[in-house]
Amino acid sequence: MDLSKISSLITAELAGLKLILSLFVAYPISLVYQIFLTNSSVNLKCLYFILTGFTISYFNYGNNTIHLLITIFVVYCALKLNSRSVFINTFNFIFTLAYLLIGYLYTQTSVYAFSWTIPHCVLTLRLIAISFNLYDGNRCKSKNGKRCDHEDHLIEVPSFMEFFAHCLHPCSFLVGPQYEIHIFQKYVRRTDQVYSIVWKESIGKFIAGAIYLTIFMVGNQKVKPDYLTTDTFLNSSFLFKMTVIAIIAKVQIMKYIFVWLFTEGGLILSGITYDKKNDKKYELNNVDIVLYESTDKFNGLIKSFNIQTNNWTAKYIYKRLKFLGSKPLSHLMSLTFLSIWHGHKSGYYATFFMEFITVINEKESSSTFRKLQSEYPLFRRIVNSVVIEQMIYFILKMNIFYFLAYSYIPFLLLTHTKYLPILKSTYFALFVQAIMIFIVNKLIRFIFLKPSLSKKDN
Repeated sequence: MDLSKISSLITAELAGLKLILSLFVAYPISLVYQIFLTNSSVNLKCLYFILTGFTISYFNYGNNTIHLLITIFVVYCALKLNSRSVFINTFNFIFTLAYLLIGYLYTQTSVYAFSWTIPHCVLTLRLIAISFNLYDGNRCKSKNGKRCDHEDHLIEVPSFMEFFAHCLHPCSFLVGPQYEIHIFQKYVRRTDQVYSIVWKESIGKFIAGAIYLTIFMVGNQKVKPDYLTTDTFLNSSFLFKMTVIAIIAKVQIMKYIFVWLFTEGGLILSGITYDKKNDKKYELNNVDIVLYESTDKFNGLIKSFNIQTNNWTAKYIYKRLKFLGSKPLSHLMSLTFLSIWHGHKSGYYATFFMEFITVINEKESSSTFRKLQSEYPLFRRIVNSVVIEQMIYFILKMNIFYFLAYSYIPFLLLTHTKYLPILKSTYFALFVQAIMIFIVNKLIRFIFLKPSLSKKDN
């Protein structure tokens, strides 16, 4: 099969086509595991995942698969040396992140590239999590004199086979999601077959992914991101530019959604998300399409999009910055880490900074709105009426439609030479909006809210 001809026929990048096919292959791999290997030994199960994961990686990235293997091996050896050590934990954090960033220097260009750094960025977070969990588990044990009850905490380094199989699991190593190694360890120790229970949900995710893929392919042909850098676009009216930005961003974000839906379907079929014996389900989804499509809040978007990466960041970065004594500062530092993790292009930093100021403003606005309802019963009755509620919902949905897209443009175009002219031609609309919301919030609190409540809220 000549994949290059197929990719040309459907006007897709060859590397992108390979990635999608790899996500599809996860389904038969999962089915084979469920039918033939659930009663096998843990080592045989792990070997199966290592071999299939390695094959998929080699199919996509060839000899560059060595980078994944080197990183896994180095971190494993470091943990075997002394998983209790602050030095080892710090080394693993710096080594994995540095290896990824050096990889970016050699692979990142002015456009998004499908390279070995895609699975490597997933691997980086996965290895950091294992290192932190071992350090936390042993620190907790040394303080209390016994094993901690926290299920994420580890006392002993996982076996070589479990460690590698977790890192190369064919259903999740390419694009995520992130999940703890203890979930994988329990999974390979289970002997129950669950494919007859989970296959419908798995197919449902696949169909949803196929719908988003189809819309993306059609939309990407109609409105390509390159149009945003043309003189025709830059010389258009403000409303036209904002609307085109919103449409293009909406289409481009779909590529993340269908990838995550395909991945989730494969994971579900593998049985890792469902413990039949204990009737326990693990939520390993990276996108909640119902919440994503229906929410009228930016915070709702964050909760619905790239879910497991956001959970990882909250657990391993945000909460560990508690010593800073400031939630906004911890939030900003967490977003800075995510920017660095994505790469060295300025577009990543610009997008996450815009996310930061948008979320902060939304929290302040929501707080002001709730206090106005509490202080003024008449206002509460008015805004809670069906008509006004629907009007507010529509306005907030339009706000998300336009300004989520606006903040995504730097992430999409990566380099300042591409996205700055667009932001400039739209008068840096998101920043103007943020300043206006900030001022209005302060005025409302000053005029209508009691000083004591304002001070308490701040």
